Amino acid sequence: GSSSVYDITVNDCKLWNGSNTLSSIGRNTGICVKNPASNDDDQNIVLTNNDIQDFGWYGIYTRRPSGLTIMNNEVHNSNQTNNTYSYGIYCYAYFMDGVEVEISENYVHTLTDNKTYSYASAYGIYYYGYYSDNDFNINNNIVSLNGSYYIYGIYAYGYQSNAGTANILGNTIRMGGTATGYARHYGVYNYYWPSSGVLSNNIIYAESVFSGSGVWGIYTYNAQGDMDYNNIHVENVTGTGAGTSVHVGYNGGNRTTLAAWQADIGGANSISVDPSFTDPSTGDFTPQSIAMANKGTALTDLPTDYSGATRSATTPDIGALEYYVDVEVVSVDMVGGSAECAPYTESVVVTVKNNGANSLTGVPMQYTVNGGPEVKDVITATISAGSTHQFTFSQDVNLYGSNTHMISVGVDGADDNPSNSDGTHTIVTSASPTGGELSMSTQFDGYFNTGVELDPDVTVEGYVSEYDIADPTLVTNFTTTVSATTSGGADVTASGFSLTAGDKVLTIDPSMSLAGETIFMEINVEDNVTGCDTS
Repeated sequence: GSSSVYDITVNDCKLWNGSNTLSSIGRNTGICVKNPASNDDDQNIVLTNNDIQDFGWYGIYTRRPSGLTIMNNEVHNSNQTNNTYSYGIYCYAYFMDGVEVEISENYVHTLTDNKTYSYASAYGIYYYGYYSDNDFNINNNIVSLNGSYYIYGIYAYGYQSNAGTANILGNTIRMGGTATGYARHYGVYNYYWPSSGVLSNNIIYAESVFSGSGVWGIYTYNAQGDMDYNNIHVENVTGTGAGTSVHVGYNGGNRTTLAAWQADIGGANSISVDPSFTDPSTGDFTPQSIAMANKGTALTDLPTDYSGATRSATTPDIGALEYYVDVEVVSVDMVGGSAECAPYTESVVVTVKNNGANSLTGVPMQYTVNGGPEVKDVITATISAGSTHQFTFSQDVNLYGSNTHMISVGVDGADDNPSNSDGTHTIVTSASPTGGELSMSTQFDGYFNTGVELDPDVTVEGYVSEYDIADPTLVTNFTTTVSATTSGGADVTASGFSLTAGDKVLTIDPSMSLAGETIFMEINVEDNVTGCDTS
């Protein structure tokens, strides 16, 4: 082949067409590299660290590549309004049997946001490997696309591919925009995924306002390779199409839920949680999700992340960026101590600290009592980096009996420093007396009814009525007292209400001054050992 297609490097350039309305094909491609003779040896083409913007159709266009590296480029179409489609990175490897293609650590975004044509389609990264034996790596890229029509975050077609390596690893893909009609949004579209393929550790996140034909996290058919350890979160799609038209995946049929996708080809370790990106509007796609932290699988082909940081060798993060979250439980701020009376109720209050470098929102928390069922809640407030926050669970703790209760409070999930993610508080309760029922004694001159406000017992002056008091259970050393109040709250205990016969009998002989009153009587039994009482 011609020497002109070998040893080409385009590095650290800004490519901009200078107009938002150009429509001819030559002026709508940022970088174009072709291999006219379809050479299979190493062309050594390196496209790195370039800013390619407002190009129209193709940010980077490569045809029949062999030995191609596309890395650390920013490709965006922020101001271009013309044309019907835009490809961020386009790689056409039709019938190739050459040297590896590497598409890594690129930031592709804003391809069709401002196009005036309502049917403009956006392809973030496009790899066409029909009958191609080229190895390829599409790793550590960030793709953020809004669109009213078709969106493909990563398109990788591998019909009859015999590639030894076919990787889509550690990418972050976000889809948004308002879409109607025949619109379709695909996070990853990989028809005929080869047996060598590994599609893992990717974030695929959709937050479209959708009333179109469908949203799919991963759309595949006749897939043979691995697709585990991905975070596919499409639950944030809104609009009339949310639910019925939104699917975690497709493999010969829709797999609408995560469970259905896992049972098919999605792998048992794939998850669906909101990644809580730090600030997508400024291009910061660092996740802050504790539920997603450290949920990836260690891969030899993915030693570093988008920024070049070394990934964990055992529990890497899913997505293009490793991130650090450390929520420390500073204290469990409960007041109950070693001598509380049961039943005992108290709010569960905890102070946490954000030891990470970024603000956190939506921190999941949980508590248990003596290792029992988890009570879960979420801190919805934003906790700034380095700040503390006091949080009260919405569900109080209720403690019963004479027991020691350990309340364990912690972060619900594995952050990057689990050694400081929980705390405890111990409360010791003593059971209060129970029982002590009243019954009609042999001396009862009044009328014994049910004794409730709508059906009270009735007596008059000069009629002595006595109630027998049954001993309470759980205690033997106790003191019994009586009180009587009017419906207005006045204490009238001294006007004819007393305990007799060793506090075993309540005697009532109300004075004339109480005629016509409804009197509420209360018996209080106090444990002389613990001080706990029951009324």
